[in-house]
Order: sequence, then C-alpha cells, then structure tokens
Amino acid sequence: MTTVSNNKTSFEANTNPDIAVRTKNLTDLSYSGNIAQVIEILNQISSIEVSNFPSGYSTETTLASILAKIITSPATEAKQDTLNTKIDALIAQLTPAASGYVEANVTLGTTANTVLALNANRKGGFIQNLSDTDVFISEFIAPTTTTGFVLAPYGTYTIRSTNLIRGITSTSNKIVRVASW
Repeated sequence: MTTVSNNKTSFEANTNPDIAVRTKNLTDLSYSGNIAQVIEILNQISSIEVSNFPSGYSTETTLASILAKIITSPATEAKQDTLNTKIDALIAQLTPAASGYVEANVTLGTTANTVLALNANRKGGFIQNLSDTDVFISEFIAPTTTTGFVLAPYGTYTIRSTNLIRGITSTSNKIVRVASW
C-alpha cells in the first residue's frame, strides 16, 4: 500500500476504489463506493492508503527500479571529469585566441584586393560591407563585378575557411570590416 498525506485534497477517478482512511483523530475507516462521496470527507482525512493506483503513478516498485538503475550506472566523478574535458576542448575550439584575433577595415576599389590572407590557423570570421555599394568577394578566384559572392551594403559574409579571400567594387574607396580568429 502507498500512503498519500494531505489535509485538503481533491481526488477524481473513473473507478470506485477501495479506500482505507485514518481521520485526524486517528480513527480508522474503510470505504468502497462512489468517489463523489469520498471527496466530501477528504477535509477530515490526515492520510489515505490506496491499494490500487491507476497506471502511471510512481509506486514503490517503480521507484525501486529507478534506484536500481542509478546504482548500476551512477554518474561517477570519473564520468563527469570525462564530460568536463570534452566540454573544455569544445570551448577551446570555439574561443578565439587573443593573439589570433584580427579586426580591421579594408579598403576596396575597382581592382581585386586581398580582404583576408590565407591563414591555416583561422577558425572563422566575418566580413561586413560598410559601404553604400555592392562588394564582390571570392575565396577561389579573383572576383570581378560580375563574379564572386555579392555582399550588399551592410551585409555580412561568414568565413568558415582558411582560404585567401579577395574583394572588388564598382567604385573606389569602399570599406569592408573584417573580423577573424
């Protein structure tokens, strides 16, 4: 049997359970019948012993099963240390190194110019077009004003490579902002 204690409780079920009750003055009662009638006396009850919970409730059996699983495969300190090591390695990959971080303005014109040099250690970065004119950028060939990726005014390009990146515009003295790590 499972004991549920509460001085003011409402209870609904589709069945007529067999209920053994102990009142506040410790008088033992037994009842089998309509739930609506049981609800009427619940304010006088200090505990309820129910022999048949509907399925899905935590019982001593299910709680014992959960405890057994925790005992057989506990979250040990060694497992936590392994997880912490993996998380630290991931953070190190995602965190820019102070010495490897670059942020600068690059002026572009009508001739393809280097926006970001080849860098085997680069993890990523951004290029933002700060001008009022489209900028064309490319990682593989020298761009022209008809080739490469179009970076609209105030648009941003995400860098996920170590490649040389070049850019060009249709007019002179246009600025892109570069950040890489």
